[in-house]
Amino acid sequence: MQLVTVKALLSAEQQTPVAHGKKGRDELVCRFTESGAAHLFRARRCGA
Repeated sequence: MQLVTVKALLSAEQQTPVAHGKKGRDELVCRFTESGAAHLFRARRCGA
């Protein structure tokens, strides 16, 4: 059995990747990384 962390997205957060694809998803990862929630996404980098 594997446990995973889940982050519920606000409606506006969910719309970002829907409207902007990979760039929108990357923007959300960057925002969550800056807010200290990077472990939720296993983000390795933020930016460009």
